[in-house]
Amino acid sequence: MAIGRKTVATLVVFAAIVTYYAMIPVPPNLSSSDNNVLRLSAFIMDTTALLRSLPTKAHIHWFNFHTWLGTGPTFTDPSIKYRDMRTDGGVRIRLYEPIKHKSRRAGLLYFHGGGFVYGNTRSHHGLTHHLAARLDAVVVSVE
Repeated sequence: MAIGRKTVATLVVFAAIVTYYAMIPVPPNLSSSDNNVLRLSAFIMDTTALLRSLPTKAHIHWFNFHTWLGTGPTFTDPSIKYRDMRTDGGVRIRLYEPIKHKSRRAGLLYFHGGGFVYGNTRSHHGLTHHLAARLDAVVVSVE
C-alpha cells in the first residue's frame, strides 16, 4: 500500500512537534514522571490553544487520534488502587485510593473537561493516578 503525500506530511509535522516537546528545558531536579507530566502539560496547553482556532470537528479528530495512539500519560504506582463505580444517580466515576490506610486523607474531585463531547476517566487515567500518588489523596475522576 502506497503512502500518500498528506500522510507523509502529517508524519513529518508530528515528528517535528514531538521533537520540539522532547527538547523543552525542564528543571534538573524533577523526577522522570514529573518531567513527563510537565512536557505533556505544555503540549496539551499549546494544542488546546491551536484547537480553539479550528472548527469543532478538528477537536474530535485530534482527540480520537491522540486516544488511538495511546499517547496519554501511562503513570502507574503500585501504592494506588483504583476501581470503576457508579454513583446512586448512575454517574460513572473512577476512584483512586492509596493502599496505605489513614483515618483522614485529602480528597480531590477531578472533572476531565471535554464539553460533553470527548474524554473520559480512561483517557485521563494516567494523570489522575499520578495525582493520587503524588498528593497521597483519594481522587474521584468523574466520567
